Amino acid sequence: MRTTHPPSRTTSNRFGLSLLEVMLAVSIFTMSMAAIYQLIAIGYRNTIDSRLQTQAIVRAESKISEVIANADLMQTTAASPFEEDASTSISGTWTWSLTVSPWEVDATMVNLELTTQYETADGTPAAVFTLRRLVRDPQAIADLQAEQEAALSEL
Repeated sequence: MRTTHPPSRTTSNRFGLSLLEVMLAVSIFTMSMAAIYQLIAIGYRNTIDSRLQTQAIVRAESKISEVIANADLMQTTAASPFEEDASTSISGTWTWSLTVSPWEVDATMVNLELTTQYETADGTPAAVFTLRRLVRDPQAIADLQAEQEAALSEL
């Protein structure tokens, strides 16, 4: 004789997901997407900051080379806008300032400290870079050459 067993609940065929399973899957997906969005936003912000810092470095190198090449510019200057930015319409402002101070060790040397700064439209600084260079003072060199020429002409 054959005995038949009643169908158990564990072996029954399931054709779909319960509402609880669907809600759990949707909530896990939503939290994962929120975390991914935050990572993308942080990456974007870091990219912008890195780009501004790179521009600040390039602008400082360019401006200090210009100052070294032109002795007339080698004087302390308050925050001044870059000339090439005057015609462009950007959301922020690039400025530079220069501090010229004598070097205590050698009177023919000067210490140049050039700072570039980018301020957003609301006035908050977004990127700041300071570059320091020790260069020969062109005026001191000219004075020394004049003294040497005067001494030679007296002989």
